[in-house]
This record gives sequence, C-alpha cells and structure tokens, in this order.
Amino acid sequence: MDSTTFYRKYRPQTFAELDLTEVRTSLISIFAARRFPQALLFAGPKGTGKTSAARLIAKAVNCLHLRRGEPCNHCPSCLAVNAGTDLDLIEIDAASNRGIDDIRELRNQIKLAPVKNRYKVYIIDEAHMLTNEAFNALLKTLEEPPPHALFILCTTDLHKLPDTIISRCLRFTFRRATLPELLRSLAKVVDQEKLVVEDGVLASIAQAADGSFRDAQKLLEQLSLGHSKITLVAAQQLLGQDDSTNPARFIALLKLKKSAELLQEIARLVQNGVDFDAYLLRLLHHLRLDLVNNLDLLKLFLPVAAQLKTSPLAPLPLEIALVDYCQGVGMSSSKSSNPLGPLVPPKPSAFSSRPLPAHFWPDLLAAVHPQNHSVEGLLRSARPLKLEDDCLTIEVFYKFHREQLTVPKCREIVERAASQLLGRTLKLKCVLGTKSDILDIAKEIFK
Repeated sequence: MDSTTFYRKYRPQTFAELDLTEVRTSLISIFAARRFPQALLFAGPKGTGKTSAARLIAKAVNCLHLRRGEPCNHCPSCLAVNAGTDLDLIEIDAASNRGIDDIRELRNQIKLAPVKNRYKVYIIDEAHMLTNEAFNALLKTLEEPPPHALFILCTTDLHKLPDTIISRCLRFTFRRATLPELLRSLAKVVDQEKLVVEDGVLASIAQAADGSFRDAQKLLEQLSLGHSKITLVAAQQLLGQDDSTNPARFIALLKLKKSAELLQEIARLVQNGVDFDAYLLRLLHHLRLDLVNNLDLLKLFLPVAAQLKTSPLAPLPLEIALVDYCQGVGMSSSKSSNPLGPLVPPKPSAFSSRPLPAHFWPDLLAAVHPQNHSVEGLLRSARPLKLEDDCLTIEVFYKFHREQLTVPKCREIVERAASQLLGRTLKLKCVLGTKSDILDIAKEIFK
C-alpha cells in the first residue's frame, strides 16, 4: 500500500495539471516559447501550488524532450526530479536558512556548473523569512546570475520582500482556489484512488479548505482512512458542519449578550472536541451572509481566526472576544481583555493574612506579556485565589489550562514575575475551578 500522502502523491506532473487557471496558462505560454526567465517569484497563500509549480519549472528547463512547453516525464532529468534525486535541483527553506552566511554559501555554490543538466534550479521557500543582510547578498546574485542558474522564490507574505528583490523577478500571483477548482482537484484524487463518496462530500471539503488545495486533499485523505465509503454525515462531523456545531445559536446568544449561556456553549464545544478553526470559519461564513447587520461582529471575530492558529488553548481567543463584546469593549487591546482576571477582582476574604496589592493581577499580566504571550493568555483565563506561606494559588477553569501552567517553563515565568512584583520568592499552585464557578463569575460581570 502506498503510504505517500495524497497531496504529494498527486502533485501535478505537467503544467496542464496545475489547478490554478491563470498560473497554468501563463507557464504553458512561457515554456512553449522556450523563454526561460532566470528569476521568478511565486506569491500567494499556503497550499495553492507554489512549490509544485516551481518543481515543474525545474523539470521543464532541463527536459530533454520538451514538447509544446511541457516536460516529457520520461527522460533521465524528468525522472530524477519526480523521484527527488536531481542533484541540480536545490530546495532551500528560508525559515531555517535565513542568514547572510547561508546566502553567501549559496552564492559560492552557484558558481559551480550543474552536475548533469543545463540548468541548476534554486527554489527558495518562505523567501520572506530571509534577513535584510541576506536579501542584500541575494540581490547581487539576482542582478548578475550565472547563465546556468535559475531562481524561484516562493512566499506567502509578499509585502515582506524588498522592492529591489521583487523588481528582479518575473512575478506570478497564486490566489486562493475557487470552489470549482478545489472540486476539480478533489475529483481527480477520488478517481485515482477509486474512492466512494456521497453527494455533497466534496463540496463540504472544498468549503472547509479555505482556498487551499493541500488542505482539501488532507481532509479527503483523513476521511478516507479506514472507510470504504465517505458519507456526508461523517464529513460534516469532521469538518464541524453538522447541526451540533451550527453557529446560529451562538450568534443569537451573542447578539443578546447572554454571557453565561455563551460560556456554556463554548464549554459544550470543548467537551465535544470541536475543531475551533473550522467552527470559527463557519461562524464567519454565517455572519458574512448578512454583512450589513453583522459588520461589527465580523470585525470582532476576524482577528480571532489568526489568534487561534497560535494560541495553545483553542477556545481562549474566542472566549476573550465574546467577553469583550458582551462588555461593550469591542476591539480592545489584549491587555484589557481578561475575562477572568482583572475584570474579576478577588474578594478580600479569599486571601490569608497576606493580601495581594490591588493591582497585582494586571501588573503580573503586564510583566509576563513580553516574556511569553501564551502564558499571558493562560493567566487571562484564570484568577488569583489566595496567597499564603509564600505560595500563590490561582484558579483555572479547564484541566488543559492547569496542565499548561504547571509545565516547568511556564511555571517559572509566572513564579519569577510574581516574585519580583512582591519582593519575595513565591511558588505557583494551580487549582481547578468548577463550571458553576466560571458561570457565577460571568453573571457577576454582566448582570
């Protein structure tokens, strides 16, 4: 059984197989005329085929039997690229080779002639990650490249590239895939794999893929594992599109600012293991259907989509956003967006004979913020409970929150900051609150 993932297994092997129409047409035209630019720039979102197109170019420029701009896929050069053994194709991950020394080494290697082929092709992925010094060194090479060298820069953040670099390259824009393009791509895989899928399954996957061919094929592969037939029910459950995750109820509660019920709804979603990326995408889609009446909510939740990708706690950005909205804070800064911290001052009776200063909690958040944003986020979903015997006890409301805060690295950050604020060595203790506790707190805030 072939264990290769669908996305790698079904990479386009000719320009005609590229799924983005504009890119496919442009590249076929260029190579049919046998005009090989020495520097190209592929810019666009993840999963839209930039690296696949770059490898096709590496194959086409060295193909021994190029016909009508298409590589033959049979000559030794084409076969070597397909097998990943072509010594004249050099792929560089700029995220981990981003310094000037890396580019200097590259410049030294460029002077050497190709091992077997006419051209040496350099694919620089995530090119926007290069340092300024590295860009300056690369610029000199792009201005006067040796005749046997060809460069392809791929990036998801075009604005981070210097204009001097962009101006030296022939630029191609890779846009997000349309639903018909995604369906075409998925249908090819279904046909090749001989999968049995119910009506509506591919449309559900395409909608959830957010314009990414790679994400669409990954979802299809996940659904196909261990199943002779992919049902629409199974697809909707995986993608968070079934009735149990319909965001209509959430939106209705949000418009009524029913904070306690909203917290209960998020707790239910967490309990059911909902993919919050998929859930928020569906939420935004519902809001977009009535753009005029939901503009404020769209502005509120759009940043949450980006925060979910980096948050160690899936529901946290969503929780903060809804608390901000229900309080009338709107698009406030993160420093004022603490649903269970500074917004809930601890009762004096909760502490021993060593009461905490009134501004201790917000000061602690401010001290932790520059050291680790994730730890600050964890604290924003907690509250100080008591201080006794040089032990600071805080209350959290999710088991996962407690586990993360007790990781040695996270614990040390909090203990060090708290100790500096109070002028003595403190140890951190996390206790788990109950669901009723968090709901009671929410009712106090929003009553």
